[in-house]
Formats: sequence, C-alpha cells, structure tokens
Amino acid sequence: MESAKRAFDEATKRDPEQAEGCAFVYAFSLMAIRELAEGHGAPCTTAEECPNIECPVAERGGQACLAGKCGTEEDLCE
Repeated sequence: MESAKRAFDEATKRDPEQAEGCAFVYAFSLMAIRELAEGHGAPCTTAEECPNIECPVAERGGQACLAGKCGTEEDLCE
C-alpha cells in the first residue's frame, strides 16, 4: 500500500494532469488491499498471517486460518 501511495505521489508531482488517470488505478488498488486486510478469505497457512477480527462477544474473534483462507467476521463472530 505504501509503494502505491509513493508511486501516485510521484506521478502527481511529475504531471498532475496525467496523474488523474492513475487515480482510478490507485483507488482500485486501495479497495483490493483493504478487502484482503479485512480478512475476506485471503490465502493463509497460519492464523498469524490473518487480520485480527474483533467481535461484539469478547470470547469470539481473533485470528484464524480456516482451510487455507483467513477467517472473516462472519466466520468468527456468528
């Protein structure tokens, strides 16, 4: 995510008008990164690779790798 931000900032410095075309790709990349970071089935081999999911019930949640994919809020909290 940091490298995408640096690339977008550099493109904006060099040519602000042409950087507008990069804005779409940058925004799409951020959405994809956030979706993976939220644990929406990202591939994993251990629970430590997955994001920490907080649930309303304190005994539930945490990090989980379920059948090779990170557990989602739906998996852990419901």
